[in-house]
Amino acid sequence: MVLRRCKGSSAGNISLGPDPVDEIQDMKSCSVNRVHCTPRKAILELRERLRSGDKSLEDLKQSAKVNAILGSCPKSLLSVRSGIKCWSAFAKTILGKSGANIFDIHHNDLLVWAETFKSKGTFCNYLGYAKTACLLAHKDIGAFEHTLVHKAKRAVDKRNQDRGARKLFIKRKLLGDMVEHAEKFPVWTETVNWCLLAYTFALRRTSVA
Repeated sequence: MVLRRCKGSSAGNISLGPDPVDEIQDMKSCSVNRVHCTPRKAILELRERLRSGDKSLEDLKQSAKVNAILGSCPKSLLSVRSGIKCWSAFAKTILGKSGANIFDIHHNDLLVWAETFKSKGTFCNYLGYAKTACLLAHKDIGAFEHTLVHKAKRAVDKRNQDRGARKLFIKRKLLGDMVEHAEKFPVWTETVNWCLLAYTFALRRTSVA
C-alpha cells in the first residue's frame, strides 16, 4: 500500500494505489493555482476548462475532494504513507482483510490495532492517517470517533506509565567515578570516552513505529 505522487502534480494528485482502491489510482488535480490569481480569475479559468471539455464538473469535484483531504498535510505525506502501510499490513495479516475491504473499518478493529502500539502519540497519528485513507476510499469514518477508540488512546498512554522507568546499571555516581579515574590515569581517557558515548546512545528514545 503506497501513496504516490504524479510528476508535476500538487497535493491533489496523490492517490492510493494500486491496492486496494482502484478508483483512487487515477485521481488527478484540476484545481486552479490560486497563488497568483484572485478567486474571480480562478472562476473564469474553471469556466474555460469546463467549456473546452478539458475537465468535467465531476472531475473538478473529485479533485477538490482530494485537495481538501491531502492538501492540508503536504509536508507530512511520508508519515501518511507510513501510517497507511502500517494499517494495511495489520488489516491483511491480523484481520484477514483484502482489496477494498481493508478500509471497511469497525471500531473493534481499531481496538485490536491499539494493542500493537507503545506510544499514544504514534497511535493517534496513525489513526489519523488511516482515517485519511478511508476518506479517499469513500469509506465510513464513524469508527474513529467511537467512545471505545478514545478510551483505547488513554489505555495506550496508561500502559506505558505503569511500566515505570527502566532501572539502569550505570548510574550518575558511577559515571562520575569513571571520569575521575580517567583524570587520574590518562591512559584510561579514551576508554572512558567510548563508554560515555555508548551510554548516551543507549539512552536514546527508540522509534515505536
